[in-house]
Amino acid sequence: MIRLTVLLASLSTLACAPTSQPLARPAYGAPGLSAYAGGYRVALVNEWGQPLAAYGNGGETWVEGNLGQRYQVRVDNPSGRRVEAVVTVDGRDVITGDPGSLDTRGYIIEPYGHVMIDGFRTSQSGVATFRFTTPGDSYAGRVGGGANIGVIGVAVFDEAAPVVMAPPPPPDDWYFDRGGDRAEKSMDAPAAAEGRAYDEYEPAPRRQAPGLGTRYGEHRYSPVTEVPFQRASSSPASILAVYYDSREGLARRGIIAPPPAWQPEPDPFPAWSDRRYAPPPP
Repeated sequence: MIRLTVLLASLSTLACAPTSQPLARPAYGAPGLSAYAGGYRVALVNEWGQPLAAYGNGGETWVEGNLGQRYQVRVDNPSGRRVEAVVTVDGRDVITGDPGSLDTRGYIIEPYGHVMIDGFRTSQSGVATFRFTTPGDSYAGRVGGGANIGVIGVAVFDEAAPVVMAPPPPPDDWYFDRGGDRAEKSMDAPAAAEGRAYDEYEPAPRRQAPGLGTRYGEHRYSPVTEVPFQRASSSPASILAVYYDSREGLARRGIIAPPPAWQPEPDPFPAWSDRRYAPPPP
């Protein structure tokens, strides 16, 4: 078992408050497409909480971003238990800024709720806003290790079940006479495996250099509190990834169709339209 101190988004912040609304899965390939694994969902949304345009490609989710655009990472928990979400942007942990690791603390998501992560955490009360920028101006690019620019990762950990103490046995001869049989039967039962296997995950092949990164933007008030959380296993229950790029970058990757090349309209009277006035001398 691993015990960590993790972050709980303040209920006074509307964007981070848990919700009990049912989680609807969008149609594949539609704007707002989210990454799914193990029933959990991660999506990129704008400052008003509306999903950004996204596209499915070979089982991956790609989001279209624009330079200077602010975005947030929304993670949904459809289960009836608390979970912890460890989140990275461009390979950097959103809480510590260090290279992404499964050993760091994350955000708690309440049962049937969601959390909005709106920036790199600078303190318990604020974040540096997520904004799309050039790879060279991105946080990952400026602190080093920009090889993972263009991807958001979320590792979801289940919470360990609370230990329930059995009541003491009644002091009678019948119980103690049969206790050996009960112990033998208990020993014959197979032990439960720790945690559960997480979904298979492999990073997407990077065929093109990223056209966008994520900036360490302006300060934003976003309070959290620290609470204890005990993981059920050292392995995550699910790992999810969302990739992003500019519209031009998505076209270069073959994810969306490139815009049609401009062609002039044919002129029915070309000799007349260019000779209504005296041309300049050569």
